[in-house]
Amino acid sequence: MIKTANLVATLAAETGLDFDRVQLTTRRLREAGLFTKENRSPKSPRPTYRDAAHLLVMLMSDQPAGFAEKTIERAQNLIIEAESHKHTTGNHYAPLEAPLSVFQREDHNLIDALEALIEYAVFNLSTFTPDYAAPSEFSVSFDRHRFSADIYLDISESDPLARIRGEKKINVFLHYSEWGSLAADAAPKAFTVECQIGAGVFHAIGQLFARGED
Repeated sequence: MIKTANLVATLAAETGLDFDRVQLTTRRLREAGLFTKENRSPKSPRPTYRDAAHLLVMLMSDQPAGFAEKTIERAQNLIIEAESHKHTTGNHYAPLEAPLSVFQREDHNLIDALEALIEYAVFNLSTFTPDYAAPSEFSVSFDRHRFSADIYLDISESDPLARIRGEKKINVFLHYSEWGSLAADAAPKAFTVECQIGAGVFHAIGQLFARGED
């Protein structure tokens, strides 16, 4: 369990965004019923992985804090193209294990995907180590103009011979757009306003949840 203040501070530090802005966005999400309400009780509910996913979407999309409810509603409509989930694989093309198995569901959306990545990071911090020597590549990109997103996660097998053969433990590349259609990306392809976050942000969030309270 973590405190909202710690999540806000972590995301402000990792993204370089103003602390007050991240805090205001969190408050607006809470008012919209999209972020856990804390109280002073020791048994108070604490932020969840999905809360963190909501906050990430708001920060990546650069939407005004006052548009929190509408922005998250739109993000819930960001889905993948039909059949795209079949291109996501585990080792030897086996099904992915939970929580990343969500990627192989046709009906999942961007919020579901980010929630799963955060949960995965909690228990697999080394995957998200911001180190060029790490056996993985990862990024989440959000096109603010077209309101679409891409998730790329490529993890090589730990066995050296398997890595030489190019075998992958996990290989995910998915494009999320409104109603799952590339045609929904109405803006000219030559013009993008993109935000990209990498392993460092997810490592920091995962570490925070893994560490728990203070």
